Amino acid sequence: MANKLFELPQTKGTFQIRGIVSGVKKDNFYTEKKTKTGKDFRMVNFGVEYEDKKTIYPSLNGMPRDKVYFSKKDEDGKADVKAVAWKDRIKNAPEGYRMIGVLTGLKKVPGDNGKLKNDNHYRTEYDACEYINENLNDGDSVFVKGNLEFGSYTNKDGEVSRTTKFVPTQVSLCQKDIDFDAEDYAPAHDFTQTIVFVGIDQERENDKPTGRFVVDAKIVNYNSIESAEFIIEDAKLAKQMRSGLKPYNAIQVYGHINVVNNVEEVESEEDDDCWGTSNTMENKRVNGSTHRELVITGAKPSTIDKDSYSEKAINDAIKKVNASKQAEQNFSGKATASAGTDDDWGASAFDDDDSDPWD
Repeated sequence: MANKLFELPQTKGTFQIRGIVSGVKKDNFYTEKKTKTGKDFRMVNFGVEYEDKKTIYPSLNGMPRDKVYFSKKDEDGKADVKAVAWKDRIKNAPEGYRMIGVLTGLKKVPGDNGKLKNDNHYRTEYDACEYINENLNDGDSVFVKGNLEFGSYTNKDGEVSRTTKFVPTQVSLCQKDIDFDAEDYAPAHDFTQTIVFVGIDQERENDKPTGRFVVDAKIVNYNSIESAEFIIEDAKLAKQMRSGLKPYNAIQVYGHINVVNNVEEVESEEDDDCWGTSNTMENKRVNGSTHRELVITGAKPSTIDKDSYSEKAINDAIKKVNASKQAEQNFSGKATASAGTDDDWGASAFDDDDSDPWD
């Protein structure tokens, strides 16, 4: 692991999705190759459709490493961690300890009561990629949870693009197949994230307010500071955050990962050749584009941290990151990429209660 460039605490986030698998038959579903330094590398990318035509794409990768870690909690709830050499990760796993890795359960086996259950096992990211490749199928109903990873990179035009990755720590079959049309189906496409609040403003299109709000935030990673935007649709919640937070306060927020399918009608450039008025169906085509939003539905005021971050501390950390990137670039000659409670603001991301806890 690289040396830490600054001492700011990381702002971590998680997600959970329940849906139907797609993309397994695509060429980029599973990759197994050697890196430029000759190390083995595996990666999987697949889709999880949580509603009709609304798909989120988790991605997992891994390489062999020197050691694998196992954990067990003692009577006081403290974790005891043991390290095992990579080659001994399976045959010499310490008894009573659980591997720190990805929980995988894509096979059904008979349980003690005779009913089928998931054959769950923890695997390293490297081994989990191979297991997912061998056992995941298009059309499977799965539950996926994991970590949010915010990043950025500079493209060939010098523009900075922001990225959000969904990195699984669990990939399991659902107890029963998902039916979007079932009366009791409730989609799960949720996230929780600690953010460093920078500001909030009205969302505008063509200089007119849309009724939604944009939260400007910073995400503190192990060795980078990333900018991120979140959406708020509830005006009351937006007002609570505006009045309850000052710039560079940290707070835990939660909400939904929304996939937005934009449909735009565009006039055809073809010449009209008709009697009377033109056929609007023939002279219009539909252009579809998709983008993803992180919509905040609530926040926990009990998690507000007024001391760990400041504008100066954030800017100083950014300077250190940029200096490290510049030094690496100079050396190599290459550019580098860079559940709710009553104290919540808004509604919980992990239950179906739409009540306002501030009523």
